[in-house]
Amino acid sequence: MNLVNNKSKSAGYALFNGAIDMTQKVSFSGNFSLQANSSTDPFAAGDSLGFILTPKSTDFIANNLKSNLAADGTSNVVGKYLGIGGLSDSIFMG
Repeated sequence: MNLVNNKSKSAGYALFNGAIDMTQKVSFSGNFSLQANSSTDPFAAGDSLGFILTPKSTDFIANNLKSNLAADGTSNVVGKYLGIGGLSDSIFMG
């Protein structure tokens, strides 16, 4: 799964469309990697990589990324907002 294709000021996401019972132990496992092109500084590859726990619907999350824009047309979701901008009552883990 390719989340972001060497594009600045962007955010990628994959959604788990289910519920987690937070009264029970929860664990996540898996693998991920970061690959930068040879012409790209890997230290400039991004601000964060993590998980967001949110009560928002998958449609809300997808629309938030597209519609939560600053005056210059860039997303208010990325950069200092770590992908969580516009998602109230949410937690970023990363």
